[in-house]
Amino acid sequence: MLPPPLVNMTTSRRDFLQRSATAAAVLSIGPLANKGAAAESVANEYLTNNDHAGVAPDTPASIKAFEMRLFRARPLPLKNTRVIGGPLKHAQEITGTYLLSLNPDRMMAFYRTRAGLTQKAEPYGGWDGAGRNLTGHIAGHHLSAVSLMYAATGDVGFRERADYIVKELVEVQTKHGDGYLSALENGRDKFAEVSKGDIRSGGFDLNGLWSPWYVLHKTYAGLRDAYRYTGNATALASEVKFAAWAEKILAPLSDEQLAKMLNTEHGGMNEVLADLYADTGNKRWLNLSYKFEHKAFTDALKRHQDNLSGKHGNCQIPKLIGSAKRYGYTADSSDLVASSFFFDRVAEHHSYATGGHGLSEYFGPPDELAPRVDGRTAETCNVYNMLKLGRQLFALSPDAHYIDFNERALFNHILASIDPADGATSYMVPVGRGVQQEYQNMQQSFTCCVGTGMESHALHGDGIYYESDDTLWVNLFVPSSAQFTTGGVKITQDTGFPDGDTATLSLTMPAARAFTLAVRRPVWAGDAFRISVNGGDLPQPLIATLHNAAAGGRVGAPGNEAVAPSSSYVEIKRTWKSGDTVELSMPKSLWLNATPDGQHVAAVMWGPLVLAGDLGPRRQGRAESTQGSVPVLVAGQRPLAEWIIPDSTKPGNFQVQGVARFDAQQGV
Repeated sequence: MLPPPLVNMTTSRRDFLQRSATAAAVLSIGPLANKGAAAESVANEYLTNNDHAGVAPDTPASIKAFEMRLFRARPLPLKNTRVIGGPLKHAQEITGTYLLSLNPDRMMAFYRTRAGLTQKAEPYGGWDGAGRNLTGHIAGHHLSAVSLMYAATGDVGFRERADYIVKELVEVQTKHGDGYLSALENGRDKFAEVSKGDIRSGGFDLNGLWSPWYVLHKTYAGLRDAYRYTGNATALASEVKFAAWAEKILAPLSDEQLAKMLNTEHGGMNEVLADLYADTGNKRWLNLSYKFEHKAFTDALKRHQDNLSGKHGNCQIPKLIGSAKRYGYTADSSDLVASSFFFDRVAEHHSYATGGHGLSEYFGPPDELAPRVDGRTAETCNVYNMLKLGRQLFALSPDAHYIDFNERALFNHILASIDPADGATSYMVPVGRGVQQEYQNMQQSFTCCVGTGMESHALHGDGIYYESDDTLWVNLFVPSSAQFTTGGVKITQDTGFPDGDTATLSLTMPAARAFTLAVRRPVWAGDAFRISVNGGDLPQPLIATLHNAAAGGRVGAPGNEAVAPSSSYVEIKRTWKSGDTVELSMPKSLWLNATPDGQHVAAVMWGPLVLAGDLGPRRQGRAESTQGSVPVLVAGQRPLAEWIIPDSTKPGNFQVQGVARFDAQQGV
């Protein structure tokens, strides 16, 4: 069919204070006990012996305490979930093959050079090559990706790759002698300048280096993930030494100097340091995380002020992931306020129908999207990070609002960002007229989106299921199996989604057990949604009754009618036993999703899925380039069924009839 321009999300806005206050009111947590010396001593013993724990550790005790006391919905560990079919499984498999096709010695070449060691192979080029000053970021992404993929699949080949990279990083770090661990050209000298207060900073430039803390963050994150997902305690010890180096670099700086430094992109440094606090129990790393608090940006968010316009999208999201993580470890409400408000503003007021956001990588004014749909929109790194933030916030306050966004972003952007034929990653998944995706050369370009793409497709099992002591949540419709820690319950999900419209949940468990199964009722299925247990229907209320626009006010108040309901949960509380099944029917229908500032600009939706037009073979080039004339759909007030006709060749295929217009003068 012909391509409509794509627009912003219209899932309902929830009152932020209601969401955040709910979590804060029922839970309280103090700082973690300072067990850092013991944890780091054990890690250093592993480092000395070059040993490996052999299996992924159980969640560290400090994180377990955090989840038990603060998470209302604990994310099911990645190693407990298996994606077993469908397009997400294909994306996982093709990415796994790609990961193991890469040569770790090529990724480590410049690390070795900077330490005065001999290269074992020729380095890769592109963004990871010489003279680009993002050198080294791909090794960090790759280490995270293979660690995540090991947890997601159990394939020991991924753990062996992680072990090798950690060993190589430790050799480089040992040669440096002070904990430093980087592949950046002149990195040591430039950080020394910063430490002395000689700070020259801009959006992506710090003393002549391109976003150096951003690059280092990838190495920190890789070491963290190797520890958390493969059990490599050597990685934790290396991360501790690397953090001690950063602590020394920043120690002489005043608050004013730190603020100046943070004007340059610095990735999720606050996140990895807060996580290091959780993994070691040592409060020095929590204190260090606050030195990466970008108050010039986050203070406004803590006052519920939308200051996103003109900001580079992916420079900001990792900061708020760090805030959400740190809230979990400290219960500092300002961190939750900032991260929740940020998510709400991006998802509800700055995002297109696909869940992506940003034109040429930058936010615009809120709710002004109609003139911003054409061009290089929707960077893939941004969506990867928004999904991470949404999953974290759901754990703190299990509201289907977060899953509505994540479902939209996962199936429309992340799944669309990978070429199913060869696994190539797309830098942009644009939403405008006549644009095309910017697929990367996966052996040469090594852009930031190649890096996050390595990780994204290892994470497809993350966020499908959550649990508490008495409730199991089913959030997304993905062919999968999940082993819950609650009662030994296992759920296998059989579904044809996103093309199909049914799902079956089959339960097995060692003994009958009473608990609540909370199954998401997607708002896009409307009143046609059906659910049954062991063949017995569970009648559901009409969608309209779940949304009282007049609650606390008057019927028909201006503006209330624009707030649509979001998804909800069918909470089934009973004594469950092996063999029980839950069946869902979720028919998708066609609807228009219009921009808030221009009803004439809309995306055609099929349930939660954005429809795009087939304009022929894919062209190469940047997203803003067009060839020939591109049609505009002009339908007026005609019902969708009159001009969008289902194509019997495949579910989700449609033909448009009688509404295409071509304007040669305007080139559309």
